[in-house]
Amino acid sequence: MLPSLRSLFLDEDCIKDDDFKDLRAGCPQIEDLHIFMFVNKLGTMVVSNPTLKLFALNSPRMDCEVLIESKNLESLEFSFVSGVMCELEITPWTTVRNLTLYAVNDEHMTLMHFINEFPLLEKLVIFNCINLPNLSVSHRNLASFDLRLSQEVEVKLDAPKLKSLKYEGGFTSFPGIEASQELECVQFDLNPGRLNDRWYIWLRNILESVAHSKHLSLICPSEQVNYL
Repeated sequence: MLPSLRSLFLDEDCIKDDDFKDLRAGCPQIEDLHIFMFVNKLGTMVVSNPTLKLFALNSPRMDCEVLIESKNLESLEFSFVSGVMCELEITPWTTVRNLTLYAVNDEHMTLMHFINEFPLLEKLVIFNCINLPNLSVSHRNLASFDLRLSQEVEVKLDAPKLKSLKYEGGFTSFPGIEASQELECVQFDLNPGRLNDRWYIWLRNILESVAHSKHLSLICPSEQVNYL
């Protein structure tokens, strides 16, 4: 029994079906649970601790099934080694405020549908999800959006409460960003040496669209400064 434990990191070698059930029961105050390299030893993983606030699942097999039932969950983080989402059944859609997706390369509409299932998102992080040619983000409470190393061509934004936008990637446009009048911080990580000759026009258009923000940061590797 670990009645006072708040945070727990588990590797696949430590997880067996009965042990995992006993562990859930033995950690009644757990708030952060991180599971790495789940290889379907459990058949179906059930995450139901009522005190859980953050659940992170890293590198599960696509043939596993995860049931998330923690009623006070606030944050979800997923990273899929195959690039394809495993079967997820989530009960607390409306309690989740923060969603992070790493290397999720599922079908475009499947991933967009998954993101839009969380109606009260306040923070969205999408990292290295290369199967999103276009993305539509429509969340009325979204305050922070971080998009990195993906291949989006267009990201339509309907986020009137957006305060922070961070981006790293290619020639992505953000139609609708002008309507986010509460925008305070914009950060672009640039590598001009990897972009073609259109980068200057693209950057000019982007800067015009976020000119109403209070703070603007352009981050560029020192060896690439001469391209600016």
